[in-house]
Amino acid sequence: MKFTAGQKVRLIDDPSSQGTITGRTRERAGTIYYKVHFNTHSSFQPDYVLELIKENEDWDQLLEKKQYGRPVILRQHLTHIYLNGKLANLVYSMGATTTDFYAYQFKPVLSFLESPSNGLLIADEVGLGKTIEAGLVWTELKAREDAKNLLVICPAMLRDKWVDELETKFGEDARIMNSTDLLAELKRTDYIGKPKVFVSSIQGLRPPKNWRDENLTPTTKSAQLARFLEQQSTEEPILDMLIIDEAHYLRNKETKSNKLGVMLTNISKNNLLLSATPINLDNQDLFQLLHLIDPDNFDDLSVFPSIIDANEPLLRAKTLALNPNSESNEITEQLNRAQKNILLRNNRQLASILESDIDKTLESEAQRVRLADRIDNINLLKHAFVRTRKKDILEHFQIIRKVIPEFIDFDPNGPELDFYNRVSAAIRSYAKAARLPPGFLLSNPQRQLSSCMVAAVQYWQQVRIDNEIDAKLEEESLYETLGYEVDNDIDPKKVMPLVEHIQEQVLPYINIDDLRNGDSKFARFLEVIKDTLDKDKNEKIIVFSYFRNTLFYLEQRLNEENISTEILMGGMKNKQEIINTFRENKKINILLSTEVASEGVDLQFSKIIVNYDLPWNPMKIEQRIGRIDRLGQQSDQILIWNLLHSGTVDERIYNRLLRRLKIFERALGGVNDVVGQEIKQLHHDMIFGDLSEEEQEEKIKQAAIAIENRRDHEEKLEAEASSLIAHGGYILEQVQAAYDFNKRITDNDLQLYTRDYLNTYVQGHRLEYKNPEQDLYLLSLPINLMEKITRFINENKLNGLSRIGSNPSIMIKFENKVGFDPNRKKYETINQFHPLIRFISDDLERKGESFHPLIAASLSTEDMQSSIDPGIYFFALNKWAFSGLKTEEELRARVIRLGDSDYKSNDESWEIINTTRVKASDWLTVDADLNKERIDVEEILDDCIYKLDEDFNESKTDRETANLDRIQFQRDTAIRKSERRLEMLYQRLENYRSQQKERMVPATLGQIEAQERRTAIKIKELEQREQMSSNRDEICVGVIRIQ
Repeated sequence: MKFTAGQKVRLIDDPSSQGTITGRTRERAGTIYYKVHFNTHSSFQPDYVLELIKENEDWDQLLEKKQYGRPVILRQHLTHIYLNGKLANLVYSMGATTTDFYAYQFKPVLSFLESPSNGLLIADEVGLGKTIEAGLVWTELKAREDAKNLLVICPAMLRDKWVDELETKFGEDARIMNSTDLLAELKRTDYIGKPKVFVSSIQGLRPPKNWRDENLTPTTKSAQLARFLEQQSTEEPILDMLIIDEAHYLRNKETKSNKLGVMLTNISKNNLLLSATPINLDNQDLFQLLHLIDPDNFDDLSVFPSIIDANEPLLRAKTLALNPNSESNEITEQLNRAQKNILLRNNRQLASILESDIDKTLESEAQRVRLADRIDNINLLKHAFVRTRKKDILEHFQIIRKVIPEFIDFDPNGPELDFYNRVSAAIRSYAKAARLPPGFLLSNPQRQLSSCMVAAVQYWQQVRIDNEIDAKLEEESLYETLGYEVDNDIDPKKVMPLVEHIQEQVLPYINIDDLRNGDSKFARFLEVIKDTLDKDKNEKIIVFSYFRNTLFYLEQRLNEENISTEILMGGMKNKQEIINTFRENKKINILLSTEVASEGVDLQFSKIIVNYDLPWNPMKIEQRIGRIDRLGQQSDQILIWNLLHSGTVDERIYNRLLRRLKIFERALGGVNDVVGQEIKQLHHDMIFGDLSEEEQEEKIKQAAIAIENRRDHEEKLEAEASSLIAHGGYILEQVQAAYDFNKRITDNDLQLYTRDYLNTYVQGHRLEYKNPEQDLYLLSLPINLMEKITRFINENKLNGLSRIGSNPSIMIKFENKVGFDPNRKKYETINQFHPLIRFISDDLERKGESFHPLIAASLSTEDMQSSIDPGIYFFALNKWAFSGLKTEEELRARVIRLGDSDYKSNDESWEIINTTRVKASDWLTVDADLNKERIDVEEILDDCIYKLDEDFNESKTDRETANLDRIQFQRDTAIRKSERRLEMLYQRLENYRSQQKERMVPATLGQIEAQERRTAIKIKELEQREQMSSNRDEICVGVIRIQ
């Protein structure tokens, strides 16, 4: 047979050895030898060993010729599908970051991918890693949608932490932005290179009063930002993702923070809210947070109970479906109950299940699981929020809290007791005479007195009536300390008369040197600190105090004892840098911190907390403890040391309230509101009530009972709520299976994918293993390929992400991680997002070459992660694609062992196929071995294909009904959203006309017209997607020997 240059050929005896005719020939003894360029080399081959590769040759034709492909072909093709496709059954963020693997942290990822509103509330308990979960969602979004920009807003204290986490764990160059910087960035559209990631404080972006009035606030950048956000809210989103951390600060819709949240979610395609707020379905706070991420479907608090009612029978039906002893009539009864609810009356998925033969569905465990999953997909709350509690994942949290209360007695004849009594009397007499209402500012002197008497004197001696106080700083301090906004302007003169009263009535009678020399609390503190450091000189100790002056005092006294410290408090820049210094510097043993470090900060490298003073609010104490009692704590036991003076109201609060609630031994749970109300009232009664000790005792007891009762009630509500969104267990199983069976992109995948491409298509390249210790390769590419890569980078705006297109030789490392790499100047890390991988994927997609559809491979049982019996396995492998409102791809296989009657499960099938892809060797004697067994290979493979056809048709039916429900959901949402935006625009139009701003009228009328046009286009697009298209691509069939 004659061949011509460029034709694809293969060896007849080894069809996996494929190459291209170069055009060069030789003739010897009447035989023509053709030079063929194979993957790894070029050689002359006689014409009688070559055959032309026919396009789209079927597997059964190859089987007749006994032409099995090698596993390298399967590896090349499947890895390309992994990297080029957006497979529904692959978790792209898994293993792609520098975070440790915890299955529960991927619950938000899977829930977010299914969210019809592109929004999710992550409500995990403190210490479980909500920041990590948000980063994983962002990484997944980048892989699937090529997201380009992200905005994180959080309390000011947490900005540095977010920047650090995003860089070290997720490889993002995040920048802290004020309102001026952010406004400029949001107006940009020319994003080139890496995604742009911004971090801003909630406080710094909140709109000021009268922000709409351009005349009153013409130069205020936060007002300009607010006006821009409002204008943009009726346009297409300009953010790919918004993350709001500590979102409970936004739960009150009357606050400026909530208004900011509404504005930002309106301009973002995807929204993620993080909060430790408990899932209490009777709580308006939960509804308000859900309203932020999905205002069109959680738009009426009065309808919220109906959503709960609709879910209840669905969860019962799902539980029954998974119970092998349940009957079909029990399941049908619950589904009929659900269908009677107005919210589910027209749900096509529910109708489809009721119309099916449920009796037949219950015949096997696999069918029961599928039915439960179909029911679960109807759940109206399933993809609105996720919550994990520590007790749900006890294998990660076996930490014991050891609590040491230390009550220090006053010397009855010493200066401390006299000073305490004088100040307490002065505060009560002043408040009573002035008839002042309760307030945080007025209580400060009493609280500082309990913290440190020397520091209190030093502070009061410095304060003067005419001092100016930075109102903005004071507001931020209150915001972080109290957890809610103080909307009234801070007037420093409200507190100064009380301080002046103390200055006149108390300080003249006090000798500060006597207080310092007789400081009983510090003496005991120093004794224990020295003893601790004598036992372990590298011990890291966190010391909390409410007051800066206390920390300054402790710093001075400890430095006098040659004990090094770091201070962390509000107003400092680079707070995360301070924490990093404390963690890494072995000479620094003590971190002195105010309340700013008690929220959202990771200090689990320490196992000792000292409460130098105690908040009366138990929630604040739990936040302090939560800094070290969290994921990543290596010690089995943490120490909580509480220092108080005996005979004070603080001691009574501790013994009667905090000890009764066991706040130090166990998390208080979700009782923020009632705790806040009770403590605020208790605080007022203790300081301003002029109560006897017996009356104080009774007040404390009443507060403890109220909090205790509410905690029990909240626990009950949360248990009920968990049952009503009970999807967590199923998701965890999916995540664990994805991890166990390598449903992710590995380092080896990237290395083999690159090597196979270069060997097949690129002459004159080198990929040489150079450094085994660091797994480094030397990559050298020919000039023509470098030019193609450079052009690809420019066209796709990937500039600055790689040096490969400009350097003829470069050291690289295949590592599918996106975290910070300190050695990035020495070598280039190749991950799934790298321009080289994206170029190869794009080039292979454009080539569109055919794939050998019959494979033979050999494995060892030692290659398998789970227990797979030896034997001969037959398989059929498909790629399914469904395109409706969503476009999804899925790899599905059917695998059966010779002699078995049942097919392997989906997870077992995936493991066998994926292990074959990565680890299989050639099975060169496959034909002879199968002939010995007298096996009808074609019949078995046909059966595998038939089973896949059945699976495909079932999945297609499910997806079609789900697609119709999604279409209806999106149509209703689009209409409601348009009505809401038009109402805003018409209101804006009315305001302009009433203010005689006629120049703004034409632009607003244009926005109204544009909004109506966009809605009409959206509805039309939805109608066009009602008819879902589907495609089944038969990738290959084959036989695998496991021995």
